[in-house]
Amino acid sequence: MFVEKFWHIVEPAMPFIPNWHVDAICDHMEAVRRKEIQYLIFNVPPGCAKSILVSVMYAPWVWLTEPGWRGIFSSYAIGLAERDSIRARDIIQSPEYQIAKYIGRPDATEWDLKGDTNQKAFFENTEKGFRFCTSPTSKGTGYRGNFVACDDPLSAEEAESPAMRLKAIRWWTKTMSSRRNDKKVDPMVVIMQRLHEDDLAGHLLRAGGYEHVCLPSLYESHRKSTTYIRRVKRKRVKAPDGPRLQWVRGEKEKFWEDPRTKDGQLLFPALFDEDVLKETRSPAELGEEGFAQQHQQRPGVEDGGLFKKKYWQWFRWKGDERTSTRPMGCNDNPIVYVDPKDIERKILSVDATFKDGKKSDYVVSTVAGIIGPRKYIMEVHRAKMDFWATLQSIKAILRRHPDLWAKLIEDAANGPAIISTLRREFSGIEAVKPLGGKESRAQAAKPDVACGDVYLLEGDPYVDAWVTEHAAFPNGKHDDQIDTLSQLILYCRGSEGAQRLIAMGAGVR
Repeated sequence: MFVEKFWHIVEPAMPFIPNWHVDAICDHMEAVRRKEIQYLIFNVPPGCAKSILVSVMYAPWVWLTEPGWRGIFSSYAIGLAERDSIRARDIIQSPEYQIAKYIGRPDATEWDLKGDTNQKAFFENTEKGFRFCTSPTSKGTGYRGNFVACDDPLSAEEAESPAMRLKAIRWWTKTMSSRRNDKKVDPMVVIMQRLHEDDLAGHLLRAGGYEHVCLPSLYESHRKSTTYIRRVKRKRVKAPDGPRLQWVRGEKEKFWEDPRTKDGQLLFPALFDEDVLKETRSPAELGEEGFAQQHQQRPGVEDGGLFKKKYWQWFRWKGDERTSTRPMGCNDNPIVYVDPKDIERKILSVDATFKDGKKSDYVVSTVAGIIGPRKYIMEVHRAKMDFWATLQSIKAILRRHPDLWAKLIEDAANGPAIISTLRREFSGIEAVKPLGGKESRAQAAKPDVACGDVYLLEGDPYVDAWVTEHAAFPNGKHDDQIDTLSQLILYCRGSEGAQRLIAMGAGVR
């Protein structure tokens, strides 16, 4: 194996430790080499050799069979990019590599590095292949290659700056994307930890088109990473100037998935066991938020908003004994097991914005079960939808829960059209006129959350986005889930909801 053979040149003080994640990274880079993956993101914790595998060893490995290949590598600091360039050059100039160039390849072309271009940031070989490195703060590269990679586009400090995040996104999507020789097949690879929901990886994943290898230190089954490939071949096609060869991509095929099956399973136990990770996430090191970002690849904001992560309580349905993890920063209070038969009332709360553009808000429908003062968040449906998709989504919930005690839809923005249409088919649809601003309504609803009366369904897919959005409020990007919760809580506490509760003989907080 190439990595194990040349590891000692790059890391002489640290022995090579094999692990399945190393194979996964190498397998994906081989798929990149075969042009089966064109756009790829690695979100991998620090210390897992991702930079060595991609930024250092990939170019020497490719040159063993194609010395004319040209690669452009980058990092947020030119010094880091040059460091990896030097390490790649050390491999190429080693006696072992000089032998490896010809083992099993009797017809291999003889090549070597050109002395007049043997520099830290750029070196070229006698077959016109080169490895060039740059950074987002450097001037235009002036070079075009067969491969473009970025290893950490932002430092942890830069990730906190909206201007720096936007600069990194524009640099990658506008400048670096144009540095490829053949944009139809030449790949782009991003290697980074998630530091902010609007960092480069977040932007690219929302835009779509990138395969995503996401490897948290502690496995989370609801975020299982799965990747796909599309095989390519040359096909002769007709053109005005005569027949020519063109790359053609096949259908998507499943390529890889995280092999772990149980929540909490370690990524790299030989180096990062439970004790090491516990120390890493302590306040003396990364803390919970930093650990969530760098090790779990779950960006978020500091837990200092209205709805702190530690406020949420946790429940499971009776008989559900599966294990799962909670979002980083949440409390470790015992789980409450709830029998569905004990639910006294069920409430649907909807915030409808049926504009399906990329910059629109989400349509959110929240179903909560009420037992006394406690609210159990049973379901959350969150998506960007147009009018008809919104309508069908709400109808499906109403049919699935015919025993809803209250059906609340915010009577603002797009709400009136939804309300009017639903009332033709369903009774009891209540138009809720929001009073005051979003933040004032959230402030009013906060006491129910802070005192521990709101329970989340542990392990359910909705939980991560719910906790993250509430922790970010009022400075986060979205607030639609918060609107549904405050609408629900204030309705139960308000005059109309309170009167209905009293009529049923229930207590009101």
